[in-house]
Amino acid sequence: MRFPFFKKQDESLLTELQQVRGQWATTEKRLDELEQQIQKATRLQYKTGKNLDDKLDRLSSAIKEQQEANNYHNAERIVKNLIGQIDDMDIVLGNLQEGDQWEELIKRWIDTTLSTLRELGVQDTVHLGEQFDPRLAEAIETVPTSEYLQPLQIARVYKRTFINEKGIIIRKGQVATVKEE
Repeated sequence: MRFPFFKKQDESLLTELQQVRGQWATTEKRLDELEQQIQKATRLQYKTGKNLDDKLDRLSSAIKEQQEANNYHNAERIVKNLIGQIDDMDIVLGNLQEGDQWEELIKRWIDTTLSTLRELGVQDTVHLGEQFDPRLAEAIETVPTSEYLQPLQIARVYKRTFINEKGIIIRKGQVATVKEE
């Protein structure tokens, strides 16, 4: 047997319980919606992060390529400057009197500069007494045959020939050759 007093309380409790159930269902829906939004945000963040990583990798590669190109151009400019210095020293050396006090110093400077060029992968290829090769140098003068030199040998180097480590001519030389008979 139920008492009317408890009946009112039971009805009130039932009403409150239904309200709590309704609130719980609403809270569960909100939690589900939040969970879905978090999953979407996580996927979006992953996708954005992946795209950002790809873009950063491409940017890094582009920067490296630019640095390599700059290094190549800097090395190329340095090589040209060193070749110009050798030309200048060769001219000075050619105009010195034998036994001049500057002769040894200039020869050492030339050797040091040639050594630096070798470290950069550049070689001096045409030398006195070698057979003339029109691919490596141009003959700007011919001299008479002598007992020490044969026809088409190099008798004098006005400008040196330089090639890189791949065999590509950086600068063609200018030489005097022995006349053909």
